[in-house]
Amino acid sequence: MSDPLRSADERWWRPLASSDRRAMALLIALPTLMFVVPALFGHPAIAQDNLIQNFPLRVLSMRQIASGHLPLFNSLANSGTPLLGGLNAGSLYPLNVLYLVMPAVAAWVINVIAIYVTAALGVYCLCRWHGLAASSSLMAALVFAFSGAMMGQMVHFGVVQGFALIPWLVLMEFAVARSLLSIGDNVSRRAHLRGAVPGIVGFAAIWALTFLSGEPRAIVELELITPIVVLVELIVHVHVARATWRGRVLFVTANVLGALWGAAIALAQLLPGWAFISQSERSIVNYDFFGSGSLALRWTALLLDQDLFGGNGDLGTTRYYAGYNLAEVTGFVGLLTLVAVVAFFVQITRKGWTGQQRAFTVYAVLVVVGLFASWGNFTPIGHLFHAIPLFGKTRLQSRNIIILDFAAAMLFGWWIDHVFAGRLKQASQTTWRRGVTVLPAVLAAALMIGLIAWPDVLARWFNNPNPLGTATQKPLLIVHGVIAVAVVMVVLGLFKKYRRRALIAVFVIDLLAFNLFSDVGFATGSTSITPSHASATAAMGDNGRFALVDPLQFDLGQFEDLGTTNLNVFTNLPSIQGYGSLVSDRYGAVTGTHLFLGLSACSLAKGEFQQLRLGTLVLSWNSLSHAATGPISYSWCSAPKRRHVVRRFFGARRDVSFITVVGWRGAAVSTSPISLQFFNGQGTLFGVRTIRAGTHVVRFALSHPVRAAGFEIASATGALIGNSWISTSAPTVMYILDSPFQADLDSATWHLSRTNDAFSVFHANSVLAPQWIVRPTQGSISQVTNASWGDEWFNVRSANTVSVDRSVAWLAGWRAEATNVVSGRVISVPVRRSGLIQQITLPAGNWRVHFHYHAPYIELGLIVSTISTLGFIAVVGVLVRGKRQSRRRVSVTA
Repeated sequence: MSDPLRSADERWWRPLASSDRRAMALLIALPTLMFVVPALFGHPAIAQDNLIQNFPLRVLSMRQIASGHLPLFNSLANSGTPLLGGLNAGSLYPLNVLYLVMPAVAAWVINVIAIYVTAALGVYCLCRWHGLAASSSLMAALVFAFSGAMMGQMVHFGVVQGFALIPWLVLMEFAVARSLLSIGDNVSRRAHLRGAVPGIVGFAAIWALTFLSGEPRAIVELELITPIVVLVELIVHVHVARATWRGRVLFVTANVLGALWGAAIALAQLLPGWAFISQSERSIVNYDFFGSGSLALRWTALLLDQDLFGGNGDLGTTRYYAGYNLAEVTGFVGLLTLVAVVAFFVQITRKGWTGQQRAFTVYAVLVVVGLFASWGNFTPIGHLFHAIPLFGKTRLQSRNIIILDFAAAMLFGWWIDHVFAGRLKQASQTTWRRGVTVLPAVLAAALMIGLIAWPDVLARWFNNPNPLGTATQKPLLIVHGVIAVAVVMVVLGLFKKYRRRALIAVFVIDLLAFNLFSDVGFATGSTSITPSHASATAAMGDNGRFALVDPLQFDLGQFEDLGTTNLNVFTNLPSIQGYGSLVSDRYGAVTGTHLFLGLSACSLAKGEFQQLRLGTLVLSWNSLSHAATGPISYSWCSAPKRRHVVRRFFGARRDVSFITVVGWRGAAVSTSPISLQFFNGQGTLFGVRTIRAGTHVVRFALSHPVRAAGFEIASATGALIGNSWISTSAPTVMYILDSPFQADLDSATWHLSRTNDAFSVFHANSVLAPQWIVRPTQGSISQVTNASWGDEWFNVRSANTVSVDRSVAWLAGWRAEATNVVSGRVISVPVRRSGLIQQITLPAGNWRVHFHYHAPYIELGLIVSTISTLGFIAVVGVLVRGKRQSRRRVSVTA
């Protein structure tokens, strides 16, 4: 490994050797094959949040840009919600332009490839900056890009898009540090400043791209890493022999300038986003919210085996079954990488790390910071992280594991470089240090044995209510145990003669095992990535907005085929629901739609959704009922009323053999005989009515099972029902019908129109017009025109001043303009809040009204972004021109 202390004018991007070209070609070819081949066979990297959020929102953004409009508004979700300001769409990210010139899935795949190529090449270049050999740099790049959080978080596109830039951020900081830290009074400051410009420009570009990704988690990771690298460089200054105070001030200034420049370039994205945050549920973030999703200390054992609680379920193995979800607790970067981390830490002396190890001090600091940041509120210093501006407004702190992953990958490059070169002492592979470094692999092997031998004991220790070591999990545990034993043998020198080959073999096997059993980022092929308008309307119709209710996601695949938000981008059917990190605070609180596939049953009972034109309600069976052995326990929104006809729905077609109806809170079901009749899958009553006496508990035992979607109880004196349940045959299962949605749907407002084996479709008996006059009621509305980007035009004629409601969710930024059809007079009309929707007041006359969503601060953002981007392009142009002129001078001299 070469000396890290190099001159300020040395080019860090050194001419590529043949080994560099081969390694970089592999780092480009590998992700290309990894993502193109599955996509060709119907399994693109579009799953989970990518499927229902990141992919469709990017498609929508580019559709609006193609129509000549900024992607400001999404009319298809949450009864109208910001698109650019919602952040999750990453609407202005440069590579999104691919959606304009090629099929959506192909554009997505290329964007994903770009992420992993960026991540891999970033670590490779950073390792080469440190003077590591090409082979060592290649292996470190593979660790970072194709294991840990980079692969686990693949289901969150914007997250990994920002994570991939971390190594480039650190590299740019190092480049600037080398140029500026040694500036003094007796040196050419101009030459040093000129040498720092490329690094500052690169730093600004990285920040701009991170902001444009629209992902707060990616932004705050850079926010945390940047000052740490700056602080370590100010203290250790490993890239210059001597750091001056003038140089330190200039270095800090350059970092601030680069970050501000990047923010300025992305301001068109940031200002609308910040404005929406201020009116969203995240306007006030308490410590509990911040700590939600922190990595439990005991669960740090996942760094020893990512499949501790199951993996992706491939090849018949156990699917992840613990709390939270697999993507959010994925950080495994390989046992050899953990060996390398320990090897570096045992090299520390009373003066810290010395010699060539000093250049890697920053990564040791990042390992510690990343670990504590991932633990979040499970440690007392979680309050310190919460106090960091912006960082303290995020949740899911387990994602900070990417900082540890990155730093560990760099330390692995350092370690394997020493080992390959035979510098075993520097790699802590001699004396007592070797025994210490092998501890991670020993612990992993012991953990595998414990999981197989004492699964219940370890389940209690991990605070996991589910049993460990199931039959399908044991083969996977054995695989990881064998890998751990192999690592122990290699590190202890049992294959001394073939050490290099053995290390590479174990490294590759561990990496392959992780990707084979822990990766959940690819589409299964069982759902439609781009559901069609025809199939969605055939199932649900197209009258008003729709809502899909399945909070436990038992039948997620079928709902995705219907075009659940945000997949309704492809069906073009509007929804009262949405899925994203931000939702208007009042809208989310009233509707209960911030929970994916969620809906407030109590708000439905109060009629809150009528103003939102909810015309279709699709409920999974578990939203209306639950198996008697299941964990669900519902509560009624209000006491039921005695009615002559009472209906209950199963949410699926069931073979019913027994029905029990219980009176409300001990009261009799009815004081007169009651009759029972069933609904078929189309909501039509069928069969002969069965009559029973009205008592406190009424039971209907059927002589033959009846396949039905629900039943109706009728009584001349009225029936008052609390709970009810059915028993099915073949197999015998009891389903309790106690969901509050039962009472909501048992009204004159809704009727059952379709039921299959997983969900029921209900339609409203009447749906409001998109706009209506509320006071006075005289007047008319006509000639309604809608645009895909959210604008709307309609005529209002009235002899009096009128107030008009418009069924689009109220948001700051909506503007209305009215033009008098007769005189041509134009007036600006204030848009007020009316419940959850918008309202305007117009003078008497005949008016053509135009509603337009104007994202807050968009003009300022566009102006600053345009000027900053043009300045960036100009500086890059000057740098490129200067480089070409320098080459010409060298050529002439030669």
